[in-house]
Amino acid sequence: EANYGPAISEAAISYPHISFLCISCLVYGLPNLANGNLKIHQPFYLSGLVAGYMTKANIIGVITDSESSYTHRAVNAFALGVRKANQNARVKLLTTASRSDDRKSRQGTLQLLREESADIILAYVGNNDVHQLVKSEGKWSIGVFSEMQVYYGDSVLTSAVFNWGPYYSNLLNKYIEGKWPGNEFTWEGMETGSVELAKFSPFVPHNVREAVDRAMTVIISAGSHESVF
Repeated sequence: EANYGPAISEAAISYPHISFLCISCLVYGLPNLANGNLKIHQPFYLSGLVAGYMTKANIIGVITDSESSYTHRAVNAFALGVRKANQNARVKLLTTASRSDDRKSRQGTLQLLREESADIILAYVGNNDVHQLVKSEGKWSIGVFSEMQVYYGDSVLTSAVFNWGPYYSNLLNKYIEGKWPGNEFTWEGMETGSVELAKFSPFVPHNVREAVDRAMTVIISAGSHESVF
């Protein structure tokens, strides 16, 4: 991550024959040090569309455990998707500021559901059991990282999925070919399968699926321009 930049730069200078990769860093000037990340904003925007179309209360909760720029980018993209789908919907953000305190994520989720009256929760936290909590309250959730519907059922409308495998495979192939992207930022998304939107819950109606699929097609075809945003 970004706070590792100085340390990895020092290592890259000390070992110029070794290729280094720093995720979420912006460190340039070294031919053996590559920077990179996934276009996580793409599936977050699409999941925001789902939430905006599906909400009945017009209040959507977002629970996060970090205040990093990485998280801000994801939440902002989600909010843009909500706004695109539903001008009347509001996004309520609650950050626990702790990746290890499951109690805080549970309390924050309940606050969004009971006090803020949210009927959909984007669960961008390490404690994925909040999906079960949302389900027990009779509401819907949206997952992050992997396909949460597999573990928590159809109350999970969809998930923003990160696929690091294709990303790392592409980088390794460049290394093998002698084309290591040192002094560059490698930025991959739906066009390479490095991020994706998980399958829809049966609760998501056909017209919503079609609208989201159209937006996904625009994002993929736009490439690096991403004019949909």
